[in-house]
Amino acid sequence: MTLTDEANRPVYVSGASIDPASGAVSAVESRKSDQYGRVGVRVSDLRGYGGQLNLGLSPDVFKFRSRAAIYGSVSYTLQATKRQFRGFDGTAFGDPRLLEWAAGPNDARHVFVFSGAFSTSKTGTVTLFARAQSGLPFTPLVGGDVNGDGRGGDRAFIPDPASASDPDLAAQLRTLLANGSPTARVCVLANLGRVAARNGCRGPWTQSLNIQWRPPTPSRWGYRVSPNVYLENVLAGVDQLVHGNSLRGWGSPASPDPVLLVPRAFDPAAGRFSYDVNPRFADTRPGRTLLRNPFRVVIDFSFELSTNYDLQRLRRAVEPVKGPTGWQRRSADSLTTFYLNGTSDIYKLLIEMSDSIFLSKTQVAALEGADSVFSARVRELYVPMGDFLLYVPMGDFLSRGQGEAGKVELDSVQATQKSYWKVFWEQPEIAGDILTPMQRDLLPFFKNIIATTKKDREHSQWSFGHPVKFADKPKVPTP
Repeated sequence: MTLTDEANRPVYVSGASIDPASGAVSAVESRKSDQYGRVGVRVSDLRGYGGQLNLGLSPDVFKFRSRAAIYGSVSYTLQATKRQFRGFDGTAFGDPRLLEWAAGPNDARHVFVFSGAFSTSKTGTVTLFARAQSGLPFTPLVGGDVNGDGRGGDRAFIPDPASASDPDLAAQLRTLLANGSPTARVCVLANLGRVAARNGCRGPWTQSLNIQWRPPTPSRWGYRVSPNVYLENVLAGVDQLVHGNSLRGWGSPASPDPVLLVPRAFDPAAGRFSYDVNPRFADTRPGRTLLRNPFRVVIDFSFELSTNYDLQRLRRAVEPVKGPTGWQRRSADSLTTFYLNGTSDIYKLLIEMSDSIFLSKTQVAALEGADSVFSARVRELYVPMGDFLLYVPMGDFLSRGQGEAGKVELDSVQATQKSYWKVFWEQPEIAGDILTPMQRDLLPFFKNIIATTKKDREHSQWSFGHPVKFADKPKVPTP
Protein backbone atom coordinates (compact mmCIF):
# COMPACT_ATOMS: atom_id res chain seq x y z
CA MET A 1 0.00 0.00 0.00
CA THR A 2 1.66 3.25 -1.11
CA LEU A 3 -0.99 5.98 -0.72
CA THR A 4 -4.56 6.80 0.21
CA ASP A 5 -7.05 8.94 -1.67
CA GLU A 6 -9.08 11.86 -0.32
CA ALA A 7 -11.53 9.47 1.38
CA ASN A 8 -8.68 7.60 3.13
CA ARG A 9 -9.24 4.69 0.78
CA PRO A 10 -6.19 2.37 0.69
CA VAL A 11 -4.60 2.39 -2.76
CA TYR A 12 -2.40 -0.60 -3.50
CA VAL A 13 -0.20 1.04 -6.17
CA SER A 14 2.02 4.10 -6.33
CA GLY A 15 1.00 7.34 -8.00
CA ALA A 16 3.18 6.37 -10.98
CA SER A 17 0.66 3.61 -11.84
CA ILE A 18 -2.25 6.06 -12.13
CA ASP A 19 -2.87 8.02 -15.33
CA PRO A 20 -3.28 11.70 -14.33
CA ALA A 21 -5.35 12.55 -17.40
CA SER A 22 -8.02 9.90 -16.93
CA GLY A 23 -7.61 8.50 -13.41
CA ALA A 24 -7.17 5.00 -14.80
CA VAL A 25 -5.24 2.70 -12.42
CA SER A 26 -2.89 -0.11 -13.38
CA ALA A 27 -3.01 -3.04 -10.94
CA VAL A 28 0.41 -4.43 -11.91
CA GLU A 29 2.14 -3.09 -8.77
CA SER A 30 -0.44 -4.70 -6.50
CA ARG A 31 0.48 -8.21 -7.69
CA LYS A 32 3.21 -10.31 -6.18
CA SER A 33 4.36 -11.18 -9.67
CA ASP A 34 3.87 -8.98 -12.69
CA GLN A 35 4.16 -12.06 -14.90
CA TYR A 36 0.58 -13.12 -14.15
CA GLY A 37 -2.85 -11.58 -14.29
CA ARG A 38 -5.33 -11.67 -11.44
CA VAL A 39 -5.51 -15.07 -9.72
CA GLY A 40 -8.74 -15.95 -7.89
CA VAL A 41 -9.35 -18.61 -5.28
CA ARG A 42 -12.90 -19.68 -4.45
CA VAL A 43 -13.56 -20.72 -0.86
CA SER A 44 -16.74 -21.49 1.07
CA ASP A 45 -15.92 -20.32 4.59
CA LEU A 46 -18.47 -17.50 4.83
CA ARG A 47 -21.82 -17.67 6.56
CA GLY A 48 -25.32 -16.38 6.04
CA TYR A 49 -28.82 -16.70 7.41
CA GLY A 50 -32.34 -15.81 6.45
CA GLY A 51 -35.87 -15.95 7.78
CA GLN A 52 -39.39 -15.66 6.45
CA LEU A 53 -42.85 -15.04 7.81
CA ASN A 54 -45.61 -16.12 5.41
CA LEU A 55 -49.25 -15.17 5.75
CA GLY A 56 -51.82 -16.46 3.27
CA LEU A 57 -55.55 -16.13 2.79
CA SER A 58 -57.41 -18.53 0.53
CA PRO A 59 -61.21 -18.65 0.93
CA ASP A 60 -63.03 -21.96 0.78
CA VAL A 61 -64.46 -21.63 -2.71
CA PHE A 62 -66.64 -24.70 -2.25
CA LYS A 63 -68.86 -22.69 0.09
CA PHE A 64 -69.86 -20.42 -2.76
CA ARG A 65 -72.45 -22.04 -4.98
CA SER A 66 -73.07 -20.09 -8.15
CA ARG A 67 -73.03 -20.52 -11.88
CA ALA A 68 -69.49 -19.15 -11.97
CA ALA A 69 -66.54 -20.99 -10.45
CA ILE A 70 -64.45 -18.48 -8.49
CA TYR A 71 -61.04 -18.85 -6.88
CA GLY A 72 -58.77 -16.37 -5.18
CA SER A 73 -55.81 -16.24 -2.83
CA VAL A 74 -53.50 -13.58 -1.44
CA SER A 75 -50.26 -14.01 0.45
CA TYR A 76 -47.72 -11.75 2.15
CA THR A 77 -44.12 -12.63 2.91
CA LEU A 78 -41.88 -10.72 5.30
CA GLN A 79 -38.30 -11.86 4.91
CA ALA A 80 -34.73 -10.89 5.70
CA THR A 81 -31.41 -12.36 4.61
CA LYS A 82 -27.90 -11.46 5.73
CA ARG A 83 -24.57 -12.89 4.75
CA GLN A 84 -20.87 -12.30 5.11
CA PHE A 85 -18.83 -10.61 2.39
CA ARG A 86 -15.22 -9.89 1.58
CA GLY A 87 -13.95 -7.03 -0.51
CA PHE A 88 -12.76 -9.34 -3.25
CA ASP A 89 -16.25 -9.30 -4.76
CA GLY A 90 -15.58 -5.82 -6.15
CA THR A 91 -17.20 -3.60 -3.52
CA ALA A 92 -14.18 -3.13 -1.27
CA PHE A 93 -13.20 0.06 0.48
CA GLY A 94 -10.62 -0.93 3.10
CA ASP A 95 -8.78 -4.21 3.49
CA PRO A 96 -10.54 -6.66 1.10
CA ARG A 97 -9.63 -9.57 3.39
CA LEU A 98 -11.85 -8.34 6.21
CA LEU A 99 -15.30 -9.85 6.74
CA GLU A 100 -18.45 -7.79 7.06
CA TRP A 101 -22.16 -8.56 7.38
CA ALA A 102 -24.68 -7.02 5.02
CA ALA A 103 -28.06 -7.73 3.47
CA GLY A 104 -28.07 -10.40 0.79
CA PRO A 105 -28.44 -9.36 -2.86
CA ASN A 106 -31.94 -10.90 -3.08
CA ASP A 107 -33.23 -9.47 0.19
CA ALA A 108 -36.68 -8.27 -0.83
CA ARG A 109 -38.25 -7.47 2.54
CA HIS A 110 -41.89 -7.46 1.46
CA VAL A 111 -43.57 -9.65 -1.16
CA PHE A 112 -47.28 -9.66 -2.02
CA VAL A 113 -48.76 -12.31 -4.32
CA PHE A 114 -52.33 -12.44 -5.57
CA SER A 115 -53.86 -15.09 -7.78
CA GLY A 116 -57.45 -15.43 -8.84
CA ALA A 117 -59.64 -17.09 -11.42
CA PHE A 118 -63.24 -17.30 -12.49
CA SER A 119 -64.92 -19.56 -14.98
CA THR A 120 -68.32 -19.69 -16.62
CA SER A 121 -69.70 -21.65 -19.54
CA LYS A 122 -70.00 -18.47 -21.61
CA THR A 123 -66.76 -16.65 -20.80
CA GLY A 124 -64.43 -19.60 -20.30
CA THR A 125 -61.71 -19.43 -17.66
CA VAL A 126 -59.81 -16.26 -16.79
CA THR A 127 -56.78 -16.53 -14.50
CA LEU A 128 -54.83 -13.62 -13.00
CA PHE A 129 -51.47 -13.66 -11.27
CA ALA A 130 -50.05 -10.49 -9.72
CA ARG A 131 -46.88 -9.99 -7.71
CA ALA A 132 -45.35 -6.98 -5.98
CA GLN A 133 -42.12 -6.86 -4.03
CA SER A 134 -40.05 -4.20 -2.34
CA GLY A 135 -36.73 -3.10 -3.81
CA LEU A 136 -33.55 -5.16 -3.76
CA PRO A 137 -30.41 -3.80 -2.07
CA PHE A 138 -27.47 -2.34 -4.02
CA THR A 139 -24.20 -0.57 -3.26
CA PRO A 140 -23.19 2.85 -4.68
CA LEU A 141 -19.92 2.29 -6.57
CA VAL A 142 -17.09 4.06 -8.30
CA GLY A 143 -16.69 3.18 -11.95
CA GLY A 144 -13.44 1.39 -12.73
CA ASP A 145 -10.71 0.33 -10.28
CA VAL A 146 -9.52 3.21 -8.05
CA ASN A 147 -7.72 1.24 -5.34
CA GLY A 148 -5.55 -0.79 -7.71
CA ASP A 149 -6.52 -4.24 -6.43
CA GLY A 150 -7.45 -5.43 -9.92
CA ARG A 151 -11.20 -5.50 -9.22
CA GLY A 152 -13.52 -2.85 -10.59
CA GLY A 153 -16.49 -1.26 -8.86
CA ASP A 154 -15.03 -0.05 -5.56
CA ARG A 155 -17.40 1.35 -2.97
CA ALA A 156 -18.09 5.07 -3.29
CA PHE A 157 -17.42 7.83 -0.77
CA ILE A 158 -20.33 10.28 -1.19
CA PRO A 159 -19.21 13.85 -0.44
CA ASP A 160 -21.60 16.46 0.93
CA PRO A 161 -22.19 19.13 -1.77
CA ALA A 162 -22.15 21.79 0.94
CA SER A 163 -18.57 20.98 1.96
CA ALA A 164 -17.08 19.28 -1.13
CA SER A 165 -13.73 20.75 -2.24
CA ASP A 166 -14.48 20.12 -5.92
CA PRO A 167 -17.10 22.67 -7.06
CA ASP A 168 -17.89 20.73 -10.25
CA LEU A 169 -18.58 17.56 -8.28
CA ALA A 170 -20.72 19.48 -5.79
CA ALA A 171 -22.79 20.99 -8.61
CA GLN A 172 -23.32 17.61 -10.23
CA LEU A 173 -24.44 16.12 -6.90
CA ARG A 174 -26.98 18.94 -6.46
CA THR A 175 -28.28 18.30 -9.97
CA LEU A 176 -28.63 14.59 -9.20
CA LEU A 177 -30.53 15.37 -6.01
CA ALA A 178 -32.82 17.75 -7.88
CA ASN A 179 -33.44 15.78 -11.08
CA GLY A 180 -32.48 12.22 -10.32
CA SER A 181 -34.81 9.34 -9.55
CA PRO A 182 -36.41 9.08 -6.09
CA THR A 183 -34.20 6.06 -5.41
CA ALA A 184 -31.07 8.10 -6.17
CA ARG A 185 -32.12 10.96 -3.90
CA VAL A 186 -32.92 8.69 -0.96
CA CYS A 187 -29.65 6.77 -1.35
CA VAL A 188 -27.41 9.86 -1.66
CA LEU A 189 -29.04 11.77 1.19
CA ALA A 190 -28.70 8.75 3.49
CA ASN A 191 -24.94 8.52 2.87
CA LEU A 192 -23.75 12.12 2.56
CA GLY A 193 -20.26 12.65 3.92
CA ARG A 194 -19.42 9.00 4.40
CA VAL A 195 -18.61 5.76 2.61
CA ALA A 196 -21.71 4.08 1.28
CA ALA A 197 -22.67 0.99 3.24
CA ARG A 198 -22.54 -2.32 1.40
CA ASN A 199 -26.04 -3.00 0.07
CA GLY A 200 -27.13 0.03 2.04
CA CYS A 201 -29.48 1.40 -0.63
CA ARG A 202 -32.61 -0.18 -2.07
CA GLY A 203 -34.23 -0.06 -5.45
CA PRO A 204 -37.90 0.74 -6.08
CA TRP A 205 -40.82 -1.63 -5.75
CA THR A 206 -41.54 -3.86 -8.72
CA GLN A 207 -44.88 -5.20 -9.88
CA SER A 208 -46.06 -7.72 -12.45
CA LEU A 209 -49.46 -8.80 -13.73
CA ASN A 210 -50.18 -11.65 -16.11
CA ILE A 211 -53.58 -12.81 -17.35
CA GLN A 212 -54.55 -16.04 -19.07
CA TRP A 213 -57.86 -16.60 -20.83
CA ARG A 214 -59.05 -20.00 -21.93
CA PRO A 215 -62.18 -19.40 -24.03
CA PRO A 216 -64.96 -21.98 -24.17
CA THR A 217 -64.63 -24.47 -27.02
CA PRO A 218 -67.52 -25.82 -29.09
CA SER A 219 -68.55 -29.35 -28.18
CA ARG A 220 -68.29 -30.35 -31.84
CA TRP A 221 -64.53 -30.05 -31.50
CA GLY A 222 -64.71 -32.95 -29.09
CA TYR A 223 -62.69 -30.94 -26.55
CA ARG A 224 -59.57 -31.82 -28.52
CA VAL A 225 -58.67 -28.21 -29.33
CA SER A 226 -57.73 -25.94 -26.42
CA PRO A 227 -57.08 -22.28 -27.30
CA ASN A 228 -55.27 -20.07 -24.80
CA VAL A 229 -54.70 -16.33 -24.79
CA TYR A 230 -51.86 -15.02 -22.60
CA LEU A 231 -51.57 -11.33 -21.71
CA GLU A 232 -48.00 -11.04 -20.47
CA ASN A 233 -46.88 -8.02 -18.41
CA VAL A 234 -50.21 -6.20 -18.58
CA LEU A 235 -48.82 -3.33 -16.48
CA ALA A 236 -46.37 -2.44 -19.24
CA GLY A 237 -49.29 -2.15 -21.66
CA VAL A 238 -51.18 0.08 -19.23
CA ASP A 239 -48.03 2.18 -18.77
CA GLN A 240 -47.76 2.66 -22.55
CA LEU A 241 -51.47 3.48 -22.83
CA VAL A 242 -51.49 6.04 -20.01
CA HIS A 243 -48.06 7.68 -20.32
CA GLY A 244 -47.21 7.28 -24.00
CA ASN A 245 -43.48 7.81 -24.56
CA SER A 246 -42.90 9.00 -20.97
CA LEU A 247 -42.97 5.50 -19.53
CA ARG A 248 -42.81 4.97 -15.78
CA GLY A 249 -41.41 1.46 -16.05
CA TRP A 250 -44.46 -0.41 -14.75
CA GLY A 251 -43.94 -4.14 -14.99
CA SER A 252 -40.26 -3.79 -15.95
CA PRO A 253 -37.40 -5.19 -13.87
CA ALA A 254 -35.93 -2.62 -11.48
CA SER A 255 -32.14 -2.92 -11.66
CA PRO A 256 -30.68 0.40 -10.51
CA ASP A 257 -27.40 1.52 -12.04
CA PRO A 258 -25.03 1.28 -9.02
CA VAL A 259 -22.25 3.49 -10.44
CA LEU A 260 -22.38 6.89 -8.74
CA LEU A 261 -18.93 8.35 -9.42
CA VAL A 262 -16.73 8.06 -12.51
CA PRO A 263 -13.00 9.04 -12.24
CA ARG A 264 -12.01 11.74 -14.72
CA ALA A 265 -8.48 12.67 -13.54
CA PHE A 266 -5.84 12.16 -10.82
CA ASP A 267 -3.61 14.71 -9.09
CA PRO A 268 -0.35 12.88 -8.16
CA ALA A 269 0.86 15.71 -5.89
CA ALA A 270 -2.29 15.78 -3.77
CA GLY A 271 -3.04 12.05 -4.18
CA ARG A 272 -6.57 13.02 -5.20
CA PHE A 273 -8.98 11.71 -7.83
CA SER A 274 -11.41 13.99 -9.60
CA TYR A 275 -14.85 12.52 -10.22
CA ASP A 276 -17.91 13.11 -12.32
CA VAL A 277 -21.38 12.08 -11.14
CA ASN A 278 -23.21 9.49 -13.21
CA PRO A 279 -26.59 11.16 -14.02
CA ARG A 280 -28.17 7.72 -14.47
CA PHE A 281 -27.25 6.57 -10.96
CA ALA A 282 -29.99 4.38 -9.41
CA ASP A 283 -32.32 5.20 -12.31
CA THR A 284 -34.71 2.48 -13.47
CA ARG A 285 -36.87 4.54 -15.83
CA PRO A 286 -37.21 2.89 -19.27
CA GLY A 287 -35.75 5.93 -21.01
CA ARG A 288 -32.54 5.57 -19.00
CA THR A 289 -32.04 1.80 -19.11
CA LEU A 290 -31.92 -1.06 -21.60
CA LEU A 291 -33.83 -3.45 -19.31
CA ARG A 292 -37.41 -3.60 -20.56
CA ASN A 293 -40.12 -6.21 -20.39
CA PRO A 294 -42.73 -5.29 -23.01
CA PHE A 295 -46.43 -6.09 -23.02
CA ARG A 296 -47.16 -9.11 -25.19
CA VAL A 297 -50.22 -11.01 -26.36
CA VAL A 298 -49.57 -14.69 -27.03
CA ILE A 299 -52.20 -16.94 -28.59
CA ASP A 300 -51.62 -20.66 -28.78
CA PHE A 301 -53.60 -23.76 -29.53
CA SER A 302 -53.04 -27.20 -28.10
CA PHE A 303 -54.40 -30.26 -29.88
CA GLU A 304 -55.28 -33.48 -28.10
CA LEU A 305 -54.49 -36.30 -30.52
CA SER A 306 -54.68 -39.23 -28.11
CA THR A 307 -57.60 -41.62 -28.04
CA ASN A 308 -60.27 -41.17 -25.38
CA TYR A 309 -59.50 -43.35 -22.34
CA ASP A 310 -62.96 -44.95 -22.27
CA LEU A 311 -62.59 -45.84 -25.95
CA GLN A 312 -59.10 -47.27 -25.38
CA ARG A 313 -60.46 -49.45 -22.61
CA LEU A 314 -63.38 -50.59 -24.74
CA ARG A 315 -61.04 -51.59 -27.55
CA ARG A 316 -58.93 -53.59 -25.12
CA ALA A 317 -62.09 -55.34 -23.94
CA VAL A 318 -63.51 -56.39 -27.32
CA GLU A 319 -60.29 -57.14 -29.20
CA PRO A 320 -58.79 -60.67 -29.10
CA VAL A 321 -56.62 -61.70 -26.17
CA LYS A 322 -54.11 -64.50 -26.02
CA GLY A 323 -55.38 -67.53 -24.14
CA PRO A 324 -54.34 -71.15 -23.61
CA THR A 325 -55.62 -72.08 -27.08
CA GLY A 326 -54.35 -69.01 -28.88
CA TRP A 327 -55.88 -65.65 -29.71
CA GLN A 328 -59.59 -65.43 -29.04
CA ARG A 329 -62.23 -62.87 -28.18
CA ARG A 330 -63.59 -62.49 -24.68
CA SER A 331 -66.83 -64.13 -23.65
CA ALA A 332 -69.68 -62.11 -22.16
CA ASP A 333 -68.61 -63.16 -18.65
CA SER A 334 -65.02 -62.18 -19.43
CA LEU A 335 -66.16 -58.76 -20.66
CA THR A 336 -68.15 -58.27 -17.47
CA THR A 337 -65.17 -59.30 -15.32
CA PHE A 338 -62.91 -56.94 -17.29
CA TYR A 339 -65.01 -53.93 -16.31
CA LEU A 340 -65.76 -55.16 -12.80
CA ASN A 341 -62.00 -55.09 -12.13
CA GLY A 342 -62.20 -51.29 -12.34
CA THR A 343 -64.70 -51.03 -9.49
CA SER A 344 -63.94 -50.50 -5.80
CA ASP A 345 -65.81 -51.97 -2.84
CA ILE A 346 -65.54 -50.06 0.45
CA TYR A 347 -67.02 -52.94 2.42
CA LYS A 348 -64.38 -55.37 1.21
CA LEU A 349 -61.69 -52.87 2.13
CA LEU A 350 -63.02 -52.48 5.67
CA ILE A 351 -63.47 -56.21 6.18
CA GLU A 352 -59.88 -56.81 5.11
CA MET A 353 -58.75 -54.26 7.73
CA SER A 354 -60.94 -55.70 10.49
CA ASP A 355 -57.99 -56.46 12.78
CA SER A 356 -56.40 -53.03 12.29
CA ILE A 357 -59.56 -51.09 13.13
CA PHE A 358 -60.85 -53.55 15.75
CA LEU A 359 -64.11 -54.61 14.10
CA SER A 360 -66.44 -56.76 16.15
CA LYS A 361 -68.12 -59.89 14.76
CA THR A 362 -71.39 -57.99 14.59
CA GLN A 363 -69.78 -55.21 12.54
CA VAL A 364 -68.11 -57.70 10.19
CA ALA A 365 -71.45 -59.44 9.64
CA ALA A 366 -73.13 -56.08 8.92
CA LEU A 367 -70.41 -55.15 6.44
CA GLU A 368 -70.68 -58.52 4.73
CA GLY A 369 -74.42 -58.04 4.36
CA ALA A 370 -73.97 -54.56 2.89
CA ASP A 371 -71.24 -55.91 0.61
CA SER A 372 -73.57 -58.60 -0.69
CA VAL A 373 -76.24 -56.04 -1.58
CA PHE A 374 -73.73 -53.63 -3.16
CA SER A 375 -72.02 -56.36 -5.21
CA ALA A 376 -75.36 -57.63 -6.50
CA ARG A 377 -76.38 -54.12 -7.62
CA VAL A 378 -73.07 -53.58 -9.41
CA ARG A 379 -73.33 -56.94 -11.19
CA GLU A 380 -76.84 -56.01 -12.30
CA LEU A 381 -75.26 -53.09 -14.14
CA TYR A 382 -72.24 -54.80 -15.71
CA VAL A 383 -73.59 -58.25 -16.63
CA PRO A 384 -76.13 -56.86 -19.16
CA MET A 385 -73.42 -54.61 -20.54
CA GLY A 386 -71.12 -57.62 -21.12
CA ASP A 387 -73.94 -59.39 -22.95
CA PHE A 388 -74.65 -56.28 -25.00
CA LEU A 389 -71.04 -55.90 -26.10
CA LEU A 390 -70.92 -59.49 -27.33
CA TYR A 391 -74.27 -60.44 -28.80
CA VAL A 392 -76.66 -58.28 -30.81
CA PRO A 393 -78.56 -60.43 -33.40
CA MET A 394 -79.16 -58.77 -36.76
CA GLY A 395 -80.65 -61.14 -39.29
CA ASP A 396 -78.79 -64.43 -39.57
CA PHE A 397 -75.50 -63.15 -38.14
CA LEU A 398 -74.08 -61.35 -35.12
CA SER A 399 -73.03 -57.74 -35.54
CA ARG A 400 -70.96 -57.58 -32.32
CA GLY A 401 -68.40 -59.85 -30.84
CA GLN A 402 -66.19 -59.05 -33.84
CA GLY A 403 -64.09 -56.33 -32.25
CA GLU A 404 -66.64 -53.53 -32.64
CA ALA A 405 -65.90 -50.45 -30.55
CA GLY A 406 -68.17 -47.85 -32.08
CA LYS A 407 -70.31 -45.06 -30.68
CA VAL A 408 -73.17 -47.34 -29.64
CA GLU A 409 -70.84 -49.58 -27.64
CA LEU A 410 -69.05 -46.60 -26.08
CA ASP A 411 -72.35 -44.97 -25.09
CA SER A 412 -73.40 -48.21 -23.40
CA VAL A 413 -70.17 -48.41 -21.41
CA GLN A 414 -70.29 -44.76 -20.34
CA ALA A 415 -73.94 -45.01 -19.29
CA THR A 416 -73.12 -48.07 -17.18
CA GLN A 417 -70.15 -46.31 -15.60
CA LYS A 418 -72.31 -43.31 -14.73
CA SER A 419 -74.84 -45.56 -13.03
CA TYR A 420 -72.05 -47.37 -11.17
CA TRP A 421 -70.75 -44.15 -9.60
CA LYS A 422 -74.20 -43.34 -8.29
CA VAL A 423 -74.29 -46.74 -6.57
CA PHE A 424 -70.68 -46.34 -5.40
CA TRP A 425 -71.41 -43.09 -3.56
CA GLU A 426 -74.14 -44.78 -1.51
CA GLN A 427 -71.47 -46.81 0.28
CA PRO A 428 -69.76 -44.21 2.55
CA GLU A 429 -72.76 -43.38 4.71
CA ILE A 430 -73.86 -47.02 5.01
CA ALA A 431 -70.38 -48.14 6.05
CA GLY A 432 -69.94 -45.07 8.26
CA ASP A 433 -73.06 -45.96 10.27
CA ILE A 434 -71.59 -49.40 10.98
CA LEU A 435 -68.26 -48.06 12.26
CA THR A 436 -67.71 -46.21 15.50
CA PRO A 437 -66.26 -42.66 15.51
CA MET A 438 -62.95 -44.01 16.84
CA GLN A 439 -62.75 -46.57 14.04
CA ARG A 440 -63.45 -43.88 11.44
CA ASP A 441 -60.63 -41.77 12.92
CA LEU A 442 -58.25 -44.66 12.29
CA LEU A 443 -58.98 -44.40 8.54
CA PRO A 444 -58.10 -40.93 7.15
CA PHE A 445 -58.76 -42.27 3.66
CA PHE A 446 -62.31 -43.29 4.61
CA LYS A 447 -62.89 -39.95 6.38
CA ASN A 448 -61.93 -38.08 3.20
CA ILE A 449 -64.43 -40.11 1.19
CA ILE A 450 -67.21 -39.33 3.64
CA ALA A 451 -66.23 -35.65 3.66
CA THR A 452 -66.85 -35.39 -0.11
CA THR A 453 -70.07 -33.41 -0.44
CA LYS A 454 -72.98 -34.70 -2.47
CA LYS A 455 -72.50 -31.87 -4.96
CA ASP A 456 -68.84 -32.76 -5.50
CA ARG A 457 -69.60 -36.47 -5.80
CA GLU A 458 -71.02 -35.89 -9.26
CA HIS A 459 -67.48 -35.29 -10.56
CA SER A 460 -65.36 -37.16 -8.00
CA GLN A 461 -64.16 -40.72 -8.56
CA TRP A 462 -62.24 -42.87 -6.07
CA SER A 463 -60.40 -46.04 -6.92
CA PHE A 464 -58.62 -48.14 -4.31
CA GLY A 465 -58.77 -51.71 -5.56
CA HIS A 466 -60.94 -54.37 -3.86
CA PRO A 467 -63.19 -54.76 -6.92
CA VAL A 468 -66.57 -56.44 -7.03
CA LYS A 469 -66.13 -60.04 -8.18
CA PHE A 470 -68.16 -61.67 -10.95
CA ALA A 471 -69.11 -64.31 -8.41
CA ASP A 472 -68.16 -64.28 -4.74
CA LYS A 473 -66.39 -67.35 -3.46
CA PRO A 474 -68.52 -69.51 -1.17
CA LYS A 475 -67.77 -69.05 2.47
CA VAL A 476 -66.03 -71.86 4.25
CA PRO A 477 -67.84 -72.60 7.54
CA THR A 478 -65.78 -72.04 10.64
CA PRO A 479 -65.25 -75.32 12.52
